[in-house]
Amino acid sequence: MRSTVVSFLLVLLTISPTNAAQASVQDRERFSIVIASYIRDLGKSNEFETKFVELGATVVEGNSALADWKSEDGKLYGQVSFFYLCDGWNVGKVVLARHLRAQDLKGHSLGNVPETVALKLVEELKELEKQNVAYLKPGRAELGC
Repeated sequence: MRSTVVSFLLVLLTISPTNAAQASVQDRERFSIVIASYIRDLGKSNEFETKFVELGATVVEGNSALADWKSEDGKLYGQVSFFYLCDGWNVGKVVLARHLRAQDLKGHSLGNVPETVALKLVEELKELEKQNVAYLKPGRAELGC
């Protein structure tokens, strides 16, 4: 009987979907630097429509991440996705005044993620937002690529 229960629990644990991880403060600081570098490189034509972005709740799943953002003055807000490529994180999709949907993230081109990962990121970020994660001050762009 005991072995049956243990076997059942092992099977249940192996088929249960895993959750996307809440990004550490260090991860969020790194993402903030990536955003600052992105804004520096694009100038006024960046999708954030501001120079300084504060990063809020962030979840990471493998080589993909999703985060809330707002402008330093609090007037603009939205979400941003990230993808890991060539030894570093990169800004993926940026939306203003709305949340990214799983269908916005999924696909097969650069920066797009599989549907299961996209669904996981969106759902986990919704849950994390309920915890009122503090926004980090804007990062400083790094020199180089």
